[in-house]
Formats: sequence, structure tokens, C-alpha cells
Amino acid sequence: MLLGIAGCQNQGAVPLPVKIAAPGKLANGRIRLPPESMQYVQVAVATQSAGRIPLRAPARVAFRDGAVSRLGVPVPARVSAVHVALGEEVSRGTALVTLASAQAAAARANVERGHLEVRAAQELVKRQKEMVKAGVGIEMERFTAEMRLAEAQSDLRKSLEEANLLGDDRDVTVTIRAPMDGKILALRATVGASVEPSGEPVVEIGNPRLLWVVAEVFEQDLQAVRAGATVSVEISSIDGPLSGRVEAISGHVDPNARRVPVFITLDAGDVVRLRPGMFAAVRIETDAVHGVPVPSTAVLVKEGGVNVVYVQVEDGFEPRVVTVGRSFEGHVEILHGLQVGEKVVVGGALLLDGSSEQRL
Repeated sequence: MLLGIAGCQNQGAVPLPVKIAAPGKLANGRIRLPPESMQYVQVAVATQSAGRIPLRAPARVAFRDGAVSRLGVPVPARVSAVHVALGEEVSRGTALVTLASAQAAAARANVERGHLEVRAAQELVKRQKEMVKAGVGIEMERFTAEMRLAEAQSDLRKSLEEANLLGDDRDVTVTIRAPMDGKILALRATVGASVEPSGEPVVEIGNPRLLWVVAEVFEQDLQAVRAGATVSVEISSIDGPLSGRVEAISGHVDPNARRVPVFITLDAGDVVRLRPGMFAAVRIETDAVHGVPVPSTAVLVKEGGVNVVYVQVEDGFEPRVVTVGRSFEGHVEILHGLQVGEKVVVGGALLLDGSSEQRL
């Protein structure tokens, strides 16, 4: 095994590779390094961690559920007017876009026609009942009139449902109005353009006061996160950290990144400083570490996913299979296999076991 020596006695000299003697394996499975190789191995005493360890994770600012409304068109139409601009603040009920649609005019005409047919059917039923009562009517004709009335009423209800989707305008006009207070996030309507119900939303509105921070936490670290935990949020464009708390934890794990979204709410005064899409870094206060924390460089991963650390003993170094827990700030929690006070190899562990991989 060859290692480059970073320092040289003479300044400006080109460092030369130094050959490291191979480690020797003892009968009891322990490993002994030659004295000249010991300088490349760092050993530290395992100590118990005190207090809580914050968990760091990348995050982004996003709208809360229900804070965004995407508005399409109810019928094929042509845009006749656009009343708002991108980024504009609007109130609920504000006219956003006006459309002209022949199908809308037909739907409203169907409502008028339906009312007339229902009234005509009602008159026919009334007349047939009177004739039957007077003994000059036919029961079958009365029944037929009642069936015609039921069909007319059913058609009218359907026409009213279709017309209600078009709003209170008349004839060919359809006005799309804001369903909530918010800001115009997207505007895909231009005067004269044709729009279809199956197309993209013509307007998107979001409430800038309904934002939260979504952190992406590794699956193996999720056990340390609790709802209500205190969170510090750092955003490069905002001076100083923002305070928040964990509101909810997603039940879905990203199958590729193996991360879980954690939803964080901020204090009311800080929300107004946010913008959707901002990147952030969070520190989540977690439960206290119950195992023995060691630097991540101390843990090697052998074939089959087995985690190993090397402990210095009297006659060399002893491999220990360990169970790892959470990772935090360059360290990993050892739950089983290592005791406080033992001397652990925290640097140069690959000299002892070149067939393993460094846990990062």
C-alpha cells in the first residue's frame, strides 16, 4: 500500500511515495501493524456523548397543503380580457380572466329551455289529473304526463349544474374569479388565445402567508425526529436563523434518495420573510444520543453491509462488528459492540482492513 507524504523536510521538494508495510494477522483474529506504520493510524478513546445532538438536513420553502389554487376553464373558449398581472396580490372574488364561449351560451340557453319544459309538463300533469277526476281522462295518459314531468325536471337539474360552473355571467361570457386571497404565481392567458378544459391551468394563485419549510431527512435518521421538536432554519438571503418546530413527518420515503420530508412551521413573524422555492439548511433538536458516538471515519463497511470498527488492544487491533444508529455532524452513533473507554481507530482504519469501504 502506497501513501503520499504531504510534508517534506526541504521546502519545495517533491513528495515521494513511502511504502507501508503490510499488517500482520494474529492467530486470534487480531491485527498487528509494524512500528513504522503506526504513525498513519489515529486512535481516540470512546466517550459518552452529553446532551442532545442537532440533526442537520437540507430543506426548501414550499406552500402548505391547500395554499395554491390552479384554475382551468370550464368550457372551450377564447380569452377576451386579462384583468391581473403576474405577481399581483388579489382578493377572493377578484375577476382574473374573462372568456367568450359559444358552449357557455348554449348551456345557459338549455337552462331557459329546461324551465319552459318543466312548466309545460307541470301544466299537462295538472290537466290530466283534473280530467281523470272528472271521469273523462285516461289513467295511462296521466301516468305518461307525470313521467314527462320527471324527465324535464331531471334535464333541468343537469343544465343548472353545468351552468353553475360558468358563474353568474350571461350569454357567451365566462369570468374566472379568485377563489382565495393570494398572489398570482402563474398566468397563461393572453387576449385572443383559445383555451380548453383539458389544457394547463390559465391562472395559479398562492397564499404567501401559508408557507412552511420542508426538510429532507435521511431514512436512518428519522427515528430521532419528533413532532414538536425545536428547529433552527438558516437561509442565505435572510440574516440570522429563523425559529420553528416540526409539525409533521411524511409517511413516504423517496425510493432513490432514501430521504423523508419533514414539515416545519415557523413563527408567524418569520413567515412573511419567506419566498416559495428558497433553499434552506435546518438544525433539528433530536433525542439525546444513547449509544457511543465515534467519527464516521472509524466505521468500515464490509461485504454484506456489516459495520466494523477496530479497537486497540494490548497486542494489536481487534475488529468489532457494531450496530450503528444515527449520523450527525461527521459522527455516527454506535448502539452495540463498543464500550465507553475503549480505544478506537478513528483515522487510517483502511490500513488495517483494505478490503472494506470507508463509511462516509
